[in-house]
Amino acid sequence: MGLICPEYNSIKSQISRNLNKKLPSNVTTFAEIPSESEYYKTKQGENFMIFKNSNLIIFQFPFQAKLFREYNDDIFVDGTFFIAPKFSYQIIITRTYIKELDSFYTTSFAILKNKEQETYKILFEKLKKNANTSISNLPFINPEYIFDIYVIIKINSIKNNYCQFLKFLEYFYKTYLIDYDMKIWNYYNNMEHITKNASESLNNYLNNLFPTKPSFYELIDKLNELEHLSYYDYQRKIR
Repeated sequence: MGLICPEYNSIKSQISRNLNKKLPSNVTTFAEIPSESEYYKTKQGENFMIFKNSNLIIFQFPFQAKLFREYNDDIFVDGTFFIAPKFSYQIIITRTYIKELDSFYTTSFAILKNKEQETYKILFEKLKKNANTSISNLPFINPEYIFDIYVIIKINSIKNNYCQFLKFLEYFYKTYLIDYDMKIWNYYNNMEHITKNASESLNNYLNNLFPTKPSFYELIDKLNELEHLSYYDYQRKIR
């Protein structure tokens, strides 16, 4: 479009700036995130902010909760730093694969203040509770953190003199941490699809939407729009 109409890019930028001006003042800390907001409402008027504390805020649209509940044989989890607002650490995205539609759908977004294990634990407990389901096969450990987790487990095993388990850790270290490509940790449940590729395609799309780190309200507004499109894509495919 920019090649056909050179003014397009400048007009597009101006429209974007005007739209952003309509959004509330930017949130600069986790403490400033409101517990209630008109921006937490879907286009149908449904609330999609399901949990908030000092370290975490979770967004799950009713449609996403339905998919999370009905298609939980394989839940894919990925973190992205590029579109996380400046005051936060990371965004965690969960997705599910619907085999009969041959499609991936996002089932939640969460903004995290830190990478503490307790924060991740609360995140997935709240998602399961909101979807009113029990999911035992939710692999939420990011492969990037495997080595750190290994070190913590080894230290605790040494403190407690778990000799047999230390032997297993030594085997695990030599087999899976030294001579093993940790990218392969992203294969899960013998599925034909690779979680890394599925997640990266979404991450790349989101990164292109936000050339720079978005403000809190820019992010929420765009996620609302994307979920609206996702909902109608699903409805179209199941007809």
